[in-house]
Order: sequence, then C-alpha cells, then structure tokens
Amino acid sequence: MINLRYFPVFIYLLLLMAGCGSGSGNTNPNSSESLNSNNPPSLTLNQDYNVPENSSLVGEVAYSDLDGDEVNLSVEGIDSESFYIDETSQLRFNFSPDYENAKDINGDNYFEIEIVASDGED
Repeated sequence: MINLRYFPVFIYLLLLMAGCGSGSGNTNPNSSESLNSNNPPSLTLNQDYNVPENSSLVGEVAYSDLDGDEVNLSVEGIDSESFYIDETSQLRFNFSPDYENAKDINGDNYFEIEIVASDGED
C-alpha cells in the first residue's frame, strides 16, 4: 500500500504597482502644461496560494498596462530569495519546497513575498 501525503506550502502575496505614475499631473484644462496620462500597470493574482510539496510552480502572474508600456515584474519581501518569475510570467520557487524542511525566513512554511509591477514611467 502506498500512502500519498499532500502537505501544502503557503504563500502570502502583497501586490504592488511601482514606478507607475503618481497621478499628480496637471488637470487644469486651461493650462499649457501637458497632462500626465500614464496609467499604472495592474496585476491579477490570488492573495494566497497553496502549493503541493515538491512542486516549484506557484501560479501565473497576470498583468496588463493600458498604455501598452513594457511591464517589469519583480519579487520582493522577506522570502523573495526563494522565488523568481520566469519568461512566461509564472511565479516559481527556486527549489522544490519540502514540508519537513521549511526554508522560509521564520520556518513555518508561510512564505511572505510581494510582486511588484513597474512600467518605468513616472
């Protein structure tokens, strides 16, 4: 008899949009100054993911930019060194997580990271 064990590894994500314009452009229609029309990139992610043990794939990082600007994605936060975003926008572990050998900062298998989307526009 084979016993299959499923131990989830939990990931908490905070979504951030950086370098995407402050929205503080001039809105006075009588002014000769140009208006700030840059829209920030947007992210679509779950706030929490449960990842099976020994699986490096977390999930897709879906993003868009209304202005068509190139969007750069990065992983930040206390457990960021455990993750990367591949060329197909998949969030992945740098290793296969092992429930019995937690590698997050506080050793509880709850990885805390932030996904940052930037279009490089001020």
